[in-house]
Formats: sequence, C-alpha cells, structure tokens
Amino acid sequence: MRHSRKLTLAAVLLATVSTATAGNTAAYGLQPASSPRAAAIDSHLGPEVEVGAGETGIATVECPQGEVPTGGGGFNPAPFSGHPFAITNSFPQGNTWVLTALNTASSPNKLAAFVVCSSVAHTVVESAPGNMNPGTRGSATATCPEGLVTSGGGVHSSGTEVEVSALNATPNTWSVRVVNNSGAVQASSAVVICANIRTSGHSGATKVIAPHSTGVVLATCPQDQVPTGGGIFTDNPGAFISGLNSSGQNWFSGVNNLTDSPVTATAQVVCTTP
Repeated sequence: MRHSRKLTLAAVLLATVSTATAGNTAAYGLQPASSPRAAAIDSHLGPEVEVGAGETGIATVECPQGEVPTGGGGFNPAPFSGHPFAITNSFPQGNTWVLTALNTASSPNKLAAFVVCSSVAHTVVESAPGNMNPGTRGSATATCPEGLVTSGGGVHSSGTEVEVSALNATPNTWSVRVVNNSGAVQASSAVVICANIRTSGHSGATKVIAPHSTGVVLATCPQDQVPTGGGIFTDNPGAFISGLNSSGQNWFSGVNNLTDSPVTATAQVVCTTP
C-alpha cells in the first residue's frame, strides 16, 4: 500500500466512537520501584489541526511548566467523524508531545495531540533506529534503566510514511511495530518513558474490527488509579493505530482497519495512584 501525501505543518516541531467492551482481561501486576513517589497526573489536549485528504499532519501539545510527559498520543476530536487517521509518529520532545498522522479519508479531518503530564521526573530512552526497506515491517524495543519502570511510550520514525500497528508496554520496556509504506528506506525506533513510581499494567477486552472500518478499544485502570500512558496490539500489521488518549480511569485506542479481513485489537493501559 502506498500513499500520496503532502506534509501539513501544524507547529515548528518536527467520535463515531465504536463501543468497546469494558473490563480488564489481563494485567502484569503492581510494579515496585525503589522509594517510589506519588505522581500527580494531569492530561491535556492540544489545538486542532486540519489535515487534508491523503495528507499527513503534525500536532503538538505542551505540559504545564514544571511538568513532563508520562505518555501521550492524539486523535480526531471531532464527534461523529470516525477514526480516519494512521499514526506515524508519537513521542515526547522535552515537555511537548509530538504527533504525526496520515488522513486516510477522502475529505479533510481534524487532528489533535494528547499528553499525560506529571511533576515527577521521568527518563526518556529511545532504542537504536532500525532501517526498513519500502513495503516492509519493522519492530523495536526500548528498555528503562535499572530501578525505573515504564509509564508510557511512543514511536519515532525518520519519515511520515511509517504507519504504526502496535504499541506495547511491559514493566520496564516499550515495544513498537510499524510498516514502511513509503518508496524509500525509513528508520523507526521505540521510545519508552520511565520513572521511579509504582505502576500497574492492564489489558482491555479484545474486540473485532470489521474489514475497511474503524473502531475504539479501551483498557481500564483499577479504582483510585489513573492512566499514565497506554498502547494497543492488533493481530494484523495492516490495521493502524488511529488514536490514543485517556479519560478518567480509561485509556482509549483507535483502530483503522484498512485490510480485507477482520482484525482483533486489544488496548493496554499503564496506571498509577496519584
């Protein structure tokens, strides 16, 4: 699959919402950290950017002064608009979250970046970039330093034609799966955000996304916990992540299934007690 697009610059830096089944089906458990700190958590949505049909847009959002990202993403905030995007980049840069996404629809759509922030210090680790030939898939994993745990993560690619099909957390790693849909060699790396906080990871109920359709899956934090970040896994690399954001105890992950077959998708959330 090849895309013809033009990059829409939204910053200097590089919901027909389908109902998802609530309830967690798996968890990787409460993770210890050495002398962990409570993490005050707040989330922010950046300004909307209009992205033309077949174009890639860039959206950004900043954490308040004195805070840093713990996780993030973005989505189409316009109600009843579906989930037409395919995320190509989603990563922290200082106190800013940077999002790039391809509009796969035949009409313009809005895009906005989303970030979860905390005043607790976090460490960002990016894996070595892996090169991919045109039309091939790639994966990468970044690992937290010893004594720190995963709060969230993202993906950083050299171009805007590398669509993301999976983002997954373990207690101290973050993995990504991508597809190079460009006509040139591209590089992609995983970005993990780490902190000395206590976290728990949870997977939501698996949902089937019909061919050539979009949907949303969710994962929910336990009572009294809130998301610090999250991701999603699909069983087909031709289904791309179209949105990542949280509300209350829930982490929402959008799926854009561009294939001819049903795709199963499962959201994942990393949680902490603020």
